[in-house]
Amino acid sequence: MPKTIDLNKYAVFETPQLEVKKVYDTIEDYKAVEKFNKSMVEVHRDYFTKEKRSCISAKKLVLTE
Repeated sequence: MPKTIDLNKYAVFETPQLEVKKVYDTIEDYKAVEKFNKSMVEVHRDYFTKEKRSCISAKKLVLTE
């Protein structure tokens, strides 16, 4: 049975009710989500590193020309 949350007590204006559904509830589900989150952190870290290197290279190129 989905749980509903009434947002009117938190807002100044009229708000709709939110229906909250539990999508996962087993240990395996939580482990899978944790594994996914860790892999996304690694992807973001790699992307950030490449972007930072690219930015540094571009600055060097501009400064040397």
